[in-house]
Amino acid sequence: MIEVKIPGRGELQLEYLVCDVNGTLAVDGILPDGLSDSFSALRGRLDVHLLTADTHGRQNMIDRLLCVKAIRIKSGQEAQQKAESWPQMWLSLIFLLHLNSCISLCGSSLL
Repeated sequence: MIEVKIPGRGELQLEYLVCDVNGTLAVDGILPDGLSDSFSALRGRLDVHLLTADTHGRQNMIDRLLCVKAIRIKSGQEAQQKAESWPQMWLSLIFLLHLNSCISLCGSSLL
């Protein structure tokens, strides 16, 4: 779990990390240098899940590098499929990352 204190709002307890892969963690199906190490640190503190349409056909390699098995969705209506892929229990504690946020978070004192 990661606890984040938000001034004027209280404390947020993050238990889950759900990421889209391409365009969020990877660019054209390729992970940025150093992401797998940072992701490993997050995996030790959060229940991590990946969602992907595997557009570039490289998800098996990404799964191995990140030690996570992604949930595959079909091409077309990806946003709807992603929303339907999340188990009901996750809905209150979902933490979505975009590449820029991930790089900032991975370098912060939260890890």
